Amino acid sequence: MSVDIDDTNHFYQKIAGITDQMLHAVKNKDWQKLSALEQYCAGCIDANSAKQANKILTETELSDKVASLKKILSDDRKIRDLLEPWMSEFTLLINAKSKSQNDDIPS
Repeated sequence: MSVDIDDTNHFYQKIAGITDQMLHAVKNKDWQKLSALEQYCAGCIDANSAKQANKILTETELSDKVASLKKILSDDRKIRDLLEPWMSEFTLLINAKSKSQNDDIPS
């Protein structure tokens, strides 16, 4: 499910709110919520990005948009910083499991 948003600043504030929720989901290791939020965020972006592309913004609207984008990018960096060690460990486990299975195969 996505949300149809005409107002540019509301759109970016909405995405910033979703990324904030995603950050909290990662901190709580709530992977199902993170996955649902990722899908919801993608749906919002897909449904609204074309509408937002050519809008002319006032100086205040542009400033608000930039602030929202900075928040989104900051949350994204924090999410990646939290996930990267876990993903590296997960990759090592998968590789070890794969090697173990290959070692069990007779030559």
